[in-house]
Amino acid sequence: MKKTRRISTFVLITGLIALSLFSLAKSQPPLPPVVIEGYVTIQTASGTNITAPAGLRVYTKQQGITIPNVAGSLPTDASGFYLISVGNGTLPAEGATIDVWVQGINATQIVFSYHNNPYNYPAGLNLTLMDTTPPTIQVVSPLPQGQVSSAVPIWINATLTDNLAIDPTSIKMTLNGTQLTWAFDNTTGLLSSQTGPLTQGFYIANITASDIVGNTAVQTWNFTAGGLPPTVTITSPTTGAPTYTQSGKSATVIFSYTEPNPLNWTITISNATYSVASVSNSTAITPGTSTATVSVAIPSTAVGGTYNLAVTMYNTFILTTTATQTNAVIVDNTLPTVIINYPAQGDTVSGSPVWVNGTVTETNMGSNQPTINTTGFTLQWNPTTGAFAFSTSSLSNGTYTVSVSFTDLAGNSGSSTVTFTFMVPEFPSFAVLLLALTVATTLALAASRTGKRKRLLSQ
Repeated sequence: MKKTRRISTFVLITGLIALSLFSLAKSQPPLPPVVIEGYVTIQTASGTNITAPAGLRVYTKQQGITIPNVAGSLPTDASGFYLISVGNGTLPAEGATIDVWVQGINATQIVFSYHNNPYNYPAGLNLTLMDTTPPTIQVVSPLPQGQVSSAVPIWINATLTDNLAIDPTSIKMTLNGTQLTWAFDNTTGLLSSQTGPLTQGFYIANITASDIVGNTAVQTWNFTAGGLPPTVTITSPTTGAPTYTQSGKSATVIFSYTEPNPLNWTITISNATYSVASVSNSTAITPGTSTATVSVAIPSTAVGGTYNLAVTMYNTFILTTTATQTNAVIVDNTLPTVIINYPAQGDTVSGSPVWVNGTVTETNMGSNQPTINTTGFTLQWNPTTGAFAFSTSSLSNGTYTVSVSFTDLAGNSGSSTVTFTFMVPEFPSFAVLLLALTVATTLALAASRTGKRKRLLSQ
């Protein structure tokens, strides 16, 4: 009985102790971040150790996943000292293997052990890095085997990256063997140098850079600088042979060019007040010498007037040439004015020939002539004054409606119409009698003279 009581008491006490320990464990606060600190040393390619430069980032990974650092973490300073606080609410498990990284290099492995030192693990973790990877040099411009303009300054740019850090004192840039002055942004890795305009030719660019350990990278590439600008000649329209058009229609532009490396062209129709149109090509341009025919739309809102034409040609070196023709495009939206002065509306005319006379008023006549809608008329035309006269001798009695039209160089048409009556003239009766008497008298006199002549011959 006593033995049983002792066993029960022991079990009860043991349970109470376990429960107390469990409750105590649950009530304990979470472990604080683990602080790791020490110095970073780098072993160079020659085997000597150097102090890490300031600014190297130190962090940890577990199974390839970065463990966030918490506030208070410090990159390396000028003496190579670092301090990181590992964990951000969640800590690695007891006994976990953690990789410590410096920039892009895995420096070492550590095993977490909270029961030894929960606030500092491990005290003074000095890291020695082994780096045999050279920097990476990525060309930005000019592109390898690319082309640049010889008319403007150019930039030679590249980005330098390394798993540790670039040594700025090691950087060298040359162009055709000549040292260049450069600028390097350690934050972005951009290395840049600007030159003046280059003469036409072939160029070799070279960049050499080392990291702080002494690993060296070299990048060499070539490009060409362009020479002559394109040649452009406008064939049509020209100042001497302009094109006439209307708002809402188009103007055809023909030009030739010579350029082995064409890029683009732009056609502009404008004057001092308005820019009617500006179009650029959307298809590939034929290299060498070629001719282009382009239909340029004239907006329906274009104001009538005289406009200049400009064709600009660009090549891949960004060299340009502009050809111009002044007063080469004429936008005309005004109809010609046609007036028939004779005959008047409703007139009755007779006689031969019959005339239809009038005037045309139009600025852009050119060599165009008025036309009439009835056949058989012959035109007399004075383009200087605009006077016209149609005549015919082939009308018979009747009523006629004639329309005279004129179309100007832009395609605008104007017309005028008149209706008149034509009558063939008739001789009056006394005139016929007079004519008969005259004929009879003439015949009698002729007969009398003939008789006298015969008598004289017979004597």
